[in-house]
Amino acid sequence: MMGVDVATFGRLLEQGFAQHWYKDPVTRPDINALGRNPQPGRRSLDAEGGLGLVLHYLNSTVREKTLCQVFAIITATATQCIYFGIQLDKSQS
Repeated sequence: MMGVDVATFGRLLEQGFAQHWYKDPVTRPDINALGRNPQPGRRSLDAEGGLGLVLHYLNSTVREKTLCQVFAIITATATQCIYFGIQLDKSQS
């Protein structure tokens, strides 16, 4: 079984994922990214939830609809969070 243990999950958060999750505005195609300030208090998921969503999306065969139910978010939010989280991972490389 493939997966991420608790220690690795914590390291991923500490290595910059959490910092960027809270600092950077979530990208949306219908809003000018240059004109937005991040609003971490209004996010549907905290950094742990965002990282968990991205890891589940990348490492499982679960449909996005099921992930929405597990993380209690709507499809549009899930899509935005997944894309945003993947972009954070790419920017850290």
